[in-house]
Amino acid sequence: MPTTITAGSTYSKEYTYTLPAGYKLEDIHVVGFVQKYSADVNDREILNADETAVGTPTSIKEFASIDRLAVYPNPSNGDVTISYNANDAVNVTVEIVDITGKVVFSEALGNVSVGEQNLSLDLQSFNSGFYFVNIKTNTEVTSQKLTILK
Repeated sequence: MPTTITAGSTYSKEYTYTLPAGYKLEDIHVVGFVQKYSADVNDREILNADETAVGTPTSIKEFASIDRLAVYPNPSNGDVTISYNANDAVNVTVEIVDITGKVVFSEALGNVSVGEQNLSLDLQSFNSGFYFVNIKTNTEVTSQKLTILK
């Protein structure tokens, strides 16, 4: 972070951490927060915070089995189309995870063929909020954020 920040600007920082052997990835969460800092500990304030499961990657590796994941319309009232490209014939599971990391929808699609894939879902029963659509293979997870607005 720069020493001087400007209101309305976006800042980011990338961190790398190697998990020790024996840790279960699904039990690890990353929590980030923005804090108004003061030398006086009584004058500090958390301005924003967010949490995500480490099992929900935030990047896609090169030469992924699944790419070009799109979820639309986004935001949605609950009727969504999930579109992705399969670069290999792979077993695919679609998961939708809420902001707390709870899996609220899961469907095993089985072995999908190479090429563009589309799946229409009725998520009308979902509450308004932020979700992650995860396309999982045996070795990868590709994610896209979804907003449901009622």
